[in-house]
Amino acid sequence: MSLSDDIGLPGDPPASAATTSVSSLEATEGTGSGGTGERRGLSEGVVLGVWALLVVVAVVLVLTRAEGKALHDPVKKAQRGEITGLGELSLLRADRFGAALKALGEKYPGGRPLSIRVDPVSVSATLRVGQYGAARASVDPARKVHQAGEGETTEKGLNLSRVDPAAPERLVRKVNARTNTQPTDVDYLVLSVDSTSPRASRWALFLRRGTPPDQRRYTSDLAGRDIQKGF
Repeated sequence: MSLSDDIGLPGDPPASAATTSVSSLEATEGTGSGGTGERRGLSEGVVLGVWALLVVVAVVLVLTRAEGKALHDPVKKAQRGEITGLGELSLLRADRFGAALKALGEKYPGGRPLSIRVDPVSVSATLRVGQYGAARASVDPARKVHQAGEGETTEKGLNLSRVDPAAPERLVRKVNARTNTQPTDVDYLVLSVDSTSPRASRWALFLRRGTPPDQRRYTSDLAGRDIQKGF
């Protein structure tokens, strides 16, 4: 080994210093790279966590709204047996029955009822439509019309405007007062139309089982005023 190898040439930096600088630079670069990776990983984790939280909140809101809608939906209430007698949503009520008649008129413009059956949760009707057509339809508590069938008829039917919306409720109250029963004791009512003499068309009210068989049927005129017992 020469002297120059031991001490280096004039102007050359010390070997240990150069080595130290290179090692320090590598260590610094490694630390910087690692720190950046950790920061990136942390940011992605936070974003994913926030996204998952938003998804959970959205699902909860959707389920809550669906549950609230089902809770207040008239059709769902009817299916749960919550619409009875002359309750707020009962189709026996004058306002609700009137709305059902309006829905039928909108679905079948010019339709003329041949018969109408009404209970707290449904209004069913057979109507003459057009020249000889006939349609069977029902109206649910949400006032939606469902067509159940169609056919032909020569019966003239009754002008829809002649059906008194207050007749079913009036008849229910009068029969309840006469028989000491409750609106919930009423099963259903039927309007039988006399096409040859509309004024002769009559309502029939049927009480549920639990009352004497010979006291379960009452009839009245179109207005629901002139009440008679039996057939």
